[in-house]
Amino acid sequence: MTAPDAVMRANVFELLEGRTVTGSVMGHQAPAVLIPRLLNLFQAGRFPIGRMVRTYPLEQINSAVADVRAGKTVKAVLTP
Repeated sequence: MTAPDAVMRANVFELLEGRTVTGSVMGHQAPAVLIPRLLNLFQAGRFPIGRMVRTYPLEQINSAVADVRAGKTVKAVLTP
């Protein structure tokens, strides 16, 4: 997770070519729209949730956080 005061660097010339920078929080989607869409993709075999989620016992919380930060998993789920 980055600090709230993190600084972003950008190539100004790329921005002048028509590129934009857009912020987003939690995917910036309405849950009523996003969840049914994800469920439809999953049912169609097009949403690989099994490759995105990894479970960790609670005592491995530090490993879970490290794996998320390193990009080894998208969603770490802690179990008792």
